[in-house]
Amino acid sequence: MAGTDARRESLAALQAIRSGCVIPAHPLALTADRKLDERYQRALTRYYIAAGAGGIAVGVHTTQFAIRDAKHGLLRPVLELAATTARSALPRLGGSLGAPITAPFALVAGVVGPTRQAVAEAELAQSLGYDAGLLSLAALRGSDHAAILAHCREVADVIPLVGFYLQPAVGGIPLDYAFWRAFAEIPNVIAVKVAPFDRYRTIDVIRGVTDAGRTDIALYTGNDDNIVGDLVTPFALGGGEPRRFVGGLLGQWAVWTRRAVDLLDQARAASETDHVPADLLRTGAALTDANAAVFDVRHRFAGSIAGIHGGDDGCVLFGYPVRDPQRYGVGEADEQGRLVSIEEKPERPRSDRAITGLYLYDNQVVDIAQGLTPSARGELEITDVNKVYLAQGRARLVDLGRGFAWLDTGTHESLLQAGQYVQVLENRQGVRIACVEEVALRMGFIDAAACHRLGSAVNSEYGRYVMEVARSFEPPGRRPSRS
Repeated sequence: MAGTDARRESLAALQAIRSGCVIPAHPLALTADRKLDERYQRALTRYYIAAGAGGIAVGVHTTQFAIRDAKHGLLRPVLELAATTARSALPRLGGSLGAPITAPFALVAGVVGPTRQAVAEAELAQSLGYDAGLLSLAALRGSDHAAILAHCREVADVIPLVGFYLQPAVGGIPLDYAFWRAFAEIPNVIAVKVAPFDRYRTIDVIRGVTDAGRTDIALYTGNDDNIVGDLVTPFALGGGEPRRFVGGLLGQWAVWTRRAVDLLDQARAASETDHVPADLLRTGAALTDANAAVFDVRHRFAGSIAGIHGGDDGCVLFGYPVRDPQRYGVGEADEQGRLVSIEEKPERPRSDRAITGLYLYDNQVVDIAQGLTPSARGELEITDVNKVYLAQGRARLVDLGRGFAWLDTGTHESLLQAGQYVQVLENRQGVRIACVEEVALRMGFIDAAACHRLGSAVNSEYGRYVMEVARSFEPPGRRPSRS
C-alpha cells in the first residue's frame, strides 16, 4: 500500500512539473564552522513549502557542488534531509493518519559528473523518493553530441529527466537546435530548464522541443536576465499552438519565493488574456537590473553574490565604484575576482573600487587577529587582517556596482550628505529605507495581516507607512481596515 501511495504522489509531482510552478534552487545552510546546519536547512525547506513553491531543486549549484566531495560526504545527507522535511511539512489533503494524501510537491535532485557518477547520483535520488533529476552536462565538455545524448539516455533510464541548458559563461556547453531536437526525443524527459542567458540559444531549445512534437515537455526559465519576458511570451516557432514557459527553476527564487509565486500567477493571468500589463513589464526590467548586481554581470559572473561561499576559505571584501578613490582604501582585483592589492588613500589609485566596511571571513580570522600588533594610533587595524589574507592569496573582491548605494559617513560633511540622500529618496519615492517590517513582508517571513498589526502598534508616520505597505500587498476585498 505504501508503494502505491508513493507512486501516486510521484505521478502527481510530475504532473505539477508539467503544469508549471515555482521551483527554487535550495541553498545550503552552514554553521559558523562550515558544517551542515540541519535546523536551518529544514527551515529553508519548510519556508519554500509555506511560500507556495511547487517543488525544490536540491544538490544543484545553489546548494554548492562541493557537497559531493568525499571529504564532506554531504550529498546523501542533504538530499535525504530535504526529502524527509518536505514530506512531513506538506499540507494533508486527505487520507488517513498513517497514509496521508498530501499536496503535490516536486523533489528535483541535481545530477552531475561523467556517466558513471551521474547514473549513481540518479539512483541515489530515486531511492530517496526524488521525482526527477536536473542533469548538468558541464562534465562532458569536449564530447560530441552523440556521446552527450548517450549519457542523457543512460541517466533517463534511472529517473525522469529535466534537461539543463547552462550558460557557457559559467561552465555550460554550447548546444544547438539539433541537440535539443534529439534530446526531446528521449522518452523520459519531462522538462527543460532553459538558462543560456541568450535569446537565440533559448529559441534553439524551444524550437527543438516543438519540432520533436513533445507537448508534454515543460519549459522552465532559468534566464535570470529575462524572467518576465520568458513567462509572458508565446513562442510561435513551428506548427501547432505557440509554446510557453510554464514556470521557473531559479537560484534567484531561493529568496523572495512568495513574491516569485505571485509573479508567476501574474504572468499566467497575462498569458490567458493576451494582454501584458505595463506594470508587469516594468517589474521584469527592475528584476533584471537587480539581478545584474546579484550575479556580477559586469565581470562575467565571477563575483556572484549568490555564490559568495563558493566552497573556498579565505576572506571576501566588497568594493564600490567612487569618483574620488584617493579618499578611501582601494582594492584591485584580477579577472577572476581575486584581490591583488589594497592601498590606503593612494595618490595614484590602481582602481576606483573603494573597500566598504563589509567583510566575510573564515575561522582563521580569529588567529590572524590575535597575532596583530597595534598600529601607530594604538588600534588593531582591519586592513592588517585583510593584508594577511592577501599575502596568502585567499582574498576576493566582489564589486557591488549598480543596484547598490554605499555611503561613507566618516566626516561631518559626508554624514550630512548621507542623511540628505536618504531624505530625498524617501520623500521622492514614498518608500522607507531599511523598514524591517516591509523587508520581512517582501521576504515572505510575515504576511500582510501581521505587517499591518505591527504598524498599527506605532502611532507615527512610520507606523502609518507600515500599514500602507501591508494594504498594498493584500488582494482586493481582503484589505485590513484603515482604522
